[in-house]
Amino acid sequence: MGLASRAARGGMVMMSGQLAKVILQMLNLIILARLLKPESFGLVAMIVALFGIGEIIRDCGLSTAAIQAKTLTQKQASNLFWANLLIGAVLTLTAYFLARFIADFYGRVELIEIGQFLSLIFLLNGAASQFKAKLNRDLKFGFLVTVELLGTLIGIGVGIYLAYSGYSYMAIVYQQIVQAVMFLLLYSLLARWRPSLPQRDEGTKQLFSFGWNLMGAQMLGYFSKNMPVVLIGYKFGATPLGYFERAMQILMMPLNQLSAPSQAVAVPILSRLQLDDEEKYNEFLVFGQNIIVHMITFGLVLIATQTERLVTLVLGPQWVELVPIFQALSIGGVFLVLGYSSYWVFLSKGITNRLLKLSLISRPLIIGITALGLIGTTTTVALCYSLGLGLSWLLGIYWLKNTGIPVRRLVVNPIAVALVYFSAAYASHQLLAGFEMTLVEGVVYGWLTMISLLGVAYAAVPVFRHSVNQLFQLRHYLNTVKRN
Repeated sequence: MGLASRAARGGMVMMSGQLAKVILQMLNLIILARLLKPESFGLVAMIVALFGIGEIIRDCGLSTAAIQAKTLTQKQASNLFWANLLIGAVLTLTAYFLARFIADFYGRVELIEIGQFLSLIFLLNGAASQFKAKLNRDLKFGFLVTVELLGTLIGIGVGIYLAYSGYSYMAIVYQQIVQAVMFLLLYSLLARWRPSLPQRDEGTKQLFSFGWNLMGAQMLGYFSKNMPVVLIGYKFGATPLGYFERAMQILMMPLNQLSAPSQAVAVPILSRLQLDDEEKYNEFLVFGQNIIVHMITFGLVLIATQTERLVTLVLGPQWVELVPIFQALSIGGVFLVLGYSSYWVFLSKGITNRLLKLSLISRPLIIGITALGLIGTTTTVALCYSLGLGLSWLLGIYWLKNTGIPVRRLVVNPIAVALVYFSAAYASHQLLAGFEMTLVEGVVYGWLTMISLLGVAYAAVPVFRHSVNQLFQLRHYLNTVKRN
């Protein structure tokens, strides 16, 4: 099977699987929101926001290094496995003892129990990393989807049962642990690979060099993404953080599910194309960005234009305070998606050292702008965070201007598309604002009005029409990566 066919098949499998996973996670979010209080989500978020940096250290960029490498020997893969496992074990012990200090920082004793249990995930994920990387490198997308769906389903089932049984915030904790256990078991089973004992190897040093640079950039990225959670939890407490965390979860659920499969498909393909044909590389890059911008922006505006009705209808009126927070975050969501294509370039061209240098500037910028939002409310923090993401994305594109990528197309086209979507959403909301309708009627008529306005934009705005038409030219763009 040729590279283009594998890309097409892999992309369809991953996207289908991630769509199913989003549905599962959305059901989980809805049911848990009905069973648990906002405070429970806020408490777990306090720990997860700080422990997440440990997860980046645990991986150390080695999973991506294994996937990106042109060749990977058994000796090298085994060395990466033992490195991930050792780092995971050290982090589990460290996080276990740090839980008490985190509890003191926030002034909530419940965080000791939460932190000590969640520390196990470092060890479990450390053991699973290279099994997952093996499946990814071999383009076994069907197996990857199977693991994600089955592990997620079992974890969600356990979490919902425990929440219904009165376990409060610990239901969320046990849910995450069960998922990590299932991922480890299934990845190791399906990879059909077993590590050998660690051995000295010069090639492994190069993989670690790649991984260290990537880890540094990821750590800075994580700090900037989770700083709002830390700041809100420290200043406003668990309940306001619960609202923010749920709004962020609704935003990030589709974004996270798109990020992993798009990277899994795009990076291996682009890594090979960049050696052979720059024009094909750029065509595939622009096409990939266009797909994800339409998918995510359309989904975001569907929610943003009817957030209050949807939240009241699905989560319940007790969650209505998250409405303006989500609407502010949805703007930042578009910039996050736009950043995916830049990230693909850094990884596929193997220039993680430049990615680290960029992160040393862009991530502190996001953190600084986000911190300014503390003078207001949680919504102000969300708006400032979105602004920081926009500036960071533009800086990243500028950073890549000498790599041969089509900078203008990667900036102008997606901005124009996003403006059309958000303008249609805002107009539909204003047109229906004066009508008395039930929650369901408001959602349905609001969406129909917005889709009608998008139809008008398709006819009247050439750049939007051209961008939409590209979505129906999948075969043409896959032919740009087909090998003779």
